[in-house]
Amino acid sequence: MPEQQVWPTRLASLFGVSAGWRTARLAFACIVAGVALAALAPIVQAKKPGADVDLSLGGDGTLATSLPVEVTDAALDRQGRIVIGGIRFGQPSVARLLEDGTLDPTFGGDGESHEGSVNGTLDVEIEVLPDNSVQALALVETGADKYLRIDFDANGVETGAVWFDGSAGAAGLTPEGGAVATRLDDQLSTHRYDFLGDEVPGFEPGGQPKNQCIPLEGCHFFFPDELAVGDSGTVVQTLDSMHTSSPCDGARLILSLAPGANDFEAESLVAGCGVNDVFSIAVAPEGGFLVSGWGAPPPRASFVRLRPDGSLDESFGDDGRAETADLGVDNLFVSYPAFAQSGAFLNSLTQPREPTLRLKPSRFSASGAFNERFASKTTSAEFGASDGLSAFAPHTTLLSESKQIIIVGTGQTDAGPVAAIARWRPR
Repeated sequence: MPEQQVWPTRLASLFGVSAGWRTARLAFACIVAGVALAALAPIVQAKKPGADVDLSLGGDGTLATSLPVEVTDAALDRQGRIVIGGIRFGQPSVARLLEDGTLDPTFGGDGESHEGSVNGTLDVEIEVLPDNSVQALALVETGADKYLRIDFDANGVETGAVWFDGSAGAAGLTPEGGAVATRLDDQLSTHRYDFLGDEVPGFEPGGQPKNQCIPLEGCHFFFPDELAVGDSGTVVQTLDSMHTSSPCDGARLILSLAPGANDFEAESLVAGCGVNDVFSIAVAPEGGFLVSGWGAPPPRASFVRLRPDGSLDESFGDDGRAETADLGVDNLFVSYPAFAQSGAFLNSLTQPREPTLRLKPSRFSASGAFNERFASKTTSAEFGASDGLSAFAPHTTLLSESKQIIIVGTGQTDAGPVAAIARWRPR
């Protein structure tokens, strides 16, 4: 028998197929086709648009937890657990949830650690470190507002606390565990602090606007909104610009300061009549920044992308800016985005109803384009009557290593706020 006929026959016999040449050839072709289809299956699956609610969470993809916390920040640790920063009856709170949404009893003994000796908390931002320890930066109303960094180990045990002196405006943690914070003086004043809470000398950047009043023309004021520090030390912060005599002169400004630079650079997020709000500054894995907000009229979600040095990334949207004015969603809520692969990002959209309880994630390309196909194919999540919520405000969008999309926010119950989550799985 020729050699070219021997090996298909042997292969056929190996799989229990008749040694006939035609049968062997048919068996071999089926095997090759099966292997090819198996190899292509993940590719076909990966290209399917949209996501479905994860029914393993609460039976319908949503869950109102028992945690009585107003959510102000959330992140995933190295094991995929949800770490929540928030406010519990005026006190800073850090909690950790298991995959099923229940409190993790290995964190703080019951899933939560809160600083009971500190009252008047206005905001809490968290940073989850590679060893699953947590740093929480809390803005506390003390008469002269101050920031407090509280350190927790991976078991939720408090290991230290440091006050950052001076009046507080906006602040963010540095990679070294220090902070960059603004002071509310006549002129916006940004300062840097080390791990021990001491001010770093020589950090006196210029280019920060000054409040001013002109007779017969009114006053122009600036108020800090958000602040973030990249891994390289770049500082990005946003400002609310308001004019007392002309609401159409309002704007949301973005200030960026590269490491070693002397002056902040300024960009505009949204401007004009009816200027709304900045929601977040997200730091991308490669070190860039995404500033998200909401401007009107007309109603539109707005995003600005910056490079790791804080300069405008012109490859994103229209010269670094992307707007979504055609979503057909009233009162769109823009939350903290999560970065996906290749620079794309996800964000949560809330579709109002009576009450506002329906939501879904949205996907944007690396160039800032809204993915209509993903939106149309993704199922909505809705908190049901069993959740006991009268309202839900999404705050943070998270993307796990297994491509789960998780939206964390604050639900309102008759007894007060609780942390609530919704989750989707990719198709």
